[in-house]
Amino acid sequence: MRAGERRDTDVGREDVGHEDVGHAGLGRQRPPAAVLFDALGADYEKAFGRAPAHLSALEWLIERLPTGARTLDVGSGTGRPTAAALVAAGHSVLGVDVSPVMVELAARQVPGAEFRRGDVRELSFEADSFDGVCVFFSLLQMTRAEQSALTRRLALALRPGGHLVLATVPADVEDVEVVFMGR
Repeated sequence: MRAGERRDTDVGREDVGHEDVGHAGLGRQRPPAAVLFDALGADYEKAFGRAPAHLSALEWLIERLPTGARTLDVGSGTGRPTAAALVAAGHSVLGVDVSPVMVELAARQVPGAEFRRGDVRELSFEADSFDGVCVFFSLLQMTRAEQSALTRRLALALRPGGHLVLATVPADVEDVEVVFMGR
């Protein structure tokens, strides 16, 4: 690594908040979401990248964001459709995902956005730092307590008048293993 370069595990002050969280998740077992989405890779985008409800929610958000808005894409996956749509609309995007495979795909597919690998449950966010926050289906592998705590922190990270778009599925249940895309 050359001087000034950052690894995909580096998430610091200029990216998401006032605390330098460094190498989130290193030295511990990888979160199940990372293992799952590393295995799914681009197949996830093929299956879910054109979901009408997702695209409609993105349109709703884009219509309400100020010009050049600073946005956060939690669980950014492959970068499409969320980060790609936000960048195409002229907004600044920081995507965070726990899967290094997804971060690599997103960086390649949406070069106008910034992507970092990290577990969003471990990241701190500076208050009033984003105009928009997107959380599309990335809370599904969290406990209810983790979901509540994260949602509260994300709301505080919004600037006054900012927008939080959050989507989950009707069968969002805790402590129940399900087969998802054959896994």
